[in-house]
Amino acid sequence: MIDLHIHSTCSDGLFTINEILHMASEIGCEIISLVDHNTCAAYKCIQDNVGVYKGKIISGCEFNTYVLGIPVELLGYDFDVNTMHNFIKKMYPFTQDQIHKIQLELFAKKCKKNSVKINEEILFEESSPLSSSSMFDSIHCYPQNSRFFKSIEDFEDRKNFYRKYLSDPNSTFYCNLEQIYPSSFEIINAIKSCNGKVFIPHIYEYKNNAMSILEYFTRNYEIDGIEAYYSKFSIKQRKMITMYADSHGLLKSGGSDFHHGKTIHIGTGKGDLNISVKMLGKWVLNARDYNAVWEKGILYE
Repeated sequence: MIDLHIHSTCSDGLFTINEILHMASEIGCEIISLVDHNTCAAYKCIQDNVGVYKGKIISGCEFNTYVLGIPVELLGYDFDVNTMHNFIKKMYPFTQDQIHKIQLELFAKKCKKNSVKINEEILFEESSPLSSSSMFDSIHCYPQNSRFFKSIEDFEDRKNFYRKYLSDPNSTFYCNLEQIYPSSFEIINAIKSCNGKVFIPHIYEYKNNAMSILEYFTRNYEIDGIEAYYSKFSIKQRKMITMYADSHGLLKSGGSDFHHGKTIHIGTGKGDLNISVKMLGKWVLNARDYNAVWEKGILYE
């Protein structure tokens, strides 16, 4: 069993590296990758927990960026962690708290401009770690705001508000933070400079923009692979994206996108995810193992 999409407390996950390594061992995961957002901190923690997990660990990171004016993510794998850490410090100068504040203020201005009524007490509540959740809750308490949504179902759908509305340039609620994130070119160049591989993750999460994003990336950038096996993909979607990867000569990756363990679990995803080496190919066998060999000295300067 393989899981190349796991998040920890180093970014927005609920479990520590030690807890994740124990869980991966218990379920028999043979190969894993920690892909926390815009950080390689997990690999310092892994170094401090040598021996907890006996399987293979491929270096990884999920990078936030923009393409076609849409906020997207890119996955980097099998890169040199030390070099990548230094790239990340330069590419992501803003803290998550700073980004959160900028996004909330931009959202409030957009709502005022478009006559959307909001509850500012909810919007600027200090305890809320997710900007998109605060935004949705601040407008959902006013039924008249349903007119800004494509359907009543969307107005009741807190989970998809970020992808379908905040991230869509055609939406009333679209918040463009492109200037504070590195460009796709910068991220891809950094991954390649660290001898890593670039993958496009969870493409169908981008809803109506999915295929335009996929085509743009594969036509304009040096992409190595696609995340073909993902917890939220339907059987049809898995088949379609696998065929796309094969027809375009791209590698395949896969993972649960584990965060909190409530509905999606390490290795099995929603229960039917069981990724093997045969499904992904030899690149996972040839990738460096950060659990077996550690460079001497301090990982981060």
